[in-house]
Amino acid sequence: MAASSSLDDLSHRLLGKSPGELNDEQRRVLAGIEAGTTVSRDAADLADERATFGERLSDRVAAVGGSWGFIIAFTAVLLGWMILNSDILTHFNAAFDPYPYIFLNLLLSTVAA
Repeated sequence: MAASSSLDDLSHRLLGKSPGELNDEQRRVLAGIEAGTTVSRDAADLADERATFGERLSDRVAAVGGSWGFIIAFTAVLLGWMILNSDILTHFNAAFDPYPYIFLNLLLSTVAA
């Protein structure tokens, strides 16, 4: 009888209805609240469980490629490449990709493709 009265109390407090006015789904949810159980699952967790290997891999690549750490490191590498080939190696007549950085453009085009 205690379970019934607490269900009555929950239906009045949460839904403003008497137990006779509740449909099956509302009764199930209130019973779950009373028992302290989960009545639904997170959609993101379900998507993670059903993800294929390719989807998980693309998510990780996007997480790395879109991070500030990667963007800053990539910018530093590009600036380093340009400084190395424009200033440092030019003094020794050993620049392997002088301005307009044709090899760098080829590498960036390959990455973009």
